[in-house]
Parts: sequence; structure tokens; C-alpha cells
Amino acid sequence: MYIYNITFNIEETIQQEWLTWINQFFAETIAIGNFTSTNIHQVMIQEEMGGVTYAVQFNTSTKETLEQFQQQELVLLQKQMQQLFNGKYVFFHTELKVVTQFQP
Repeated sequence: MYIYNITFNIEETIQQEWLTWINQFFAETIAIGNFTSTNIHQVMIQEEMGGVTYAVQFNTSTKETLEQFQQQELVLLQKQMQQLFNGKYVFFHTELKVVTQFQP
């Protein structure tokens, strides 16, 4: 399994607007059917940078799905965020491969 993680730091002034928008954006991304699940997490320990931090994780079984997402949806995400929230956010992304998964 592969996880694509995007961590966003959002200015508090746009938090609710951003959450509404990002939920809609990822609902449409999931509807395409490439990911098995997506989670949006609020990071509870905040660093000195201020704002509110969220981690979004996409789960999929193939590396090709991640590459397709990066070439299509990620480009669209960056463009829309720039238009809607210019200068009020930062983000970085990480690819993860599950090595071991423990379940009860």
C-alpha cells in the first residue's frame, strides 16, 4: 500500500473557507476511483509558525496511481489554491510506502 501525504499550514482567517473547499476538492478526487481512502487530519501540536496545520492522506495500492495524481490532480490543486488563497498557506508532500501494518 502507498500513502500520499500532503501537509498544509493555513492562516486561521481562511480556515473554514479552506476546509469547505478542500473537502469538495478531495471528494471529487476520490470519486475518480483511484484511491481506496482519504483522511484529513488536523495536526494538534502547532509549531511556532502559527496558523492551523492539516495532513491529508490518500491511500492506494499502486505507485502508478500516485504518479497519475501528481501529474493531474496535484497540479490542479496547486493552481486552485493559488487563485483562491494566494499567500495564505504553505504545503509540502511526502510519498510513503507501507512496510508493516498492524491491525487488531
